[in-house]
Amino acid sequence: MDFDNSFDIITPDLQPNITIGGVGSIIVPSGTTAQRPTGVQGMIRFNTDIGNYEYFISGSWTTSSGTTGPTGPAGVTGPSVTGPAGAAGVTGPTGSAGPSVTGPTGAASTITGPTGPSVTGPTGAASTVVGPTGPSITGPTGAASTVTGPTGPTGPSVTGPTGAASTVISENDAVLGQSYTLGASAYMSGATVTIASPGVFTLNSHGFVQDSMIHFTTTGALPTGLAVDVPYYVLAAGLTANTFEVSTSPNGSAVNTSGTQSGVHSAGKIKNAIVAGPFTVATGFVFTIPSGSTFTVG
Repeated sequence: MDFDNSFDIITPDLQPNITIGGVGSIIVPSGTTAQRPTGVQGMIRFNTDIGNYEYFISGSWTTSSGTTGPTGPAGVTGPSVTGPAGAAGVTGPTGSAGPSVTGPTGAASTITGPTGPSVTGPTGAASTVVGPTGPSITGPTGAASTVTGPTGPTGPSVTGPTGAASTVISENDAVLGQSYTLGASAYMSGATVTIASPGVFTLNSHGFVQDSMIHFTTTGALPTGLAVDVPYYVLAAGLTANTFEVSTSPNGSAVNTSGTQSGVHSAGKIKNAIVAGPFTVATGFVFTIPSGSTFTVG
């Protein structure tokens, strides 16, 4: 029998074979997987990590199937001396079945964030600015004439032609902040306007110039942003022989259009006008009434 220096390995040379009798048991070495010794063909040990026997066979550790244990090694053949027959090899123990372990099912995680607050800003205060009323200027009364001329003969009764229909200038037109000439002709039909920002009008050969004051009429409805009998001013921007844009004040912001429209639109300068009065032309500007047009104050 051989011993190594630490007594960790004992290598007996058994001749003949050893028979272990009795009804007790034999305890083989045991330990964890990490404590396996350097394998040698035929080693057997009990693995405490898996709770089963394992064998070193064909260069690796093998665990028994758990149903039928491996057949024990064949008995050592005795020497060629005529002696008793060697005892049968010891049958290895039946390996126990490995435990079946099922991990717990993870709990479902559903996290719902809080609903953000609904914040409504305060409503801005309405701003209503009313410009001051222009002064009313009354010229001096002329001196009474003390001279009474002779009574002239009664003239013939002449009925003149019926005048053209008058177009009422709205209250905003009662004070002119620019030079203006009444139109020499009625409205021009067939004007179209885009629904856009700004709205662009098309009217072939319209004849308008920058700052022309014009009005619109329609057989249907103008788009949102425009109104009938309201003065508009032609802008320099976008002005061509056939197209133009308008503002509600001279050199103001272009009118934007939206919504829907219908009918046939017309545009034109005012030919004949009536204002309730007073009628004021700002200093430096000229109001012209061409031949064929009429202008009435009062």
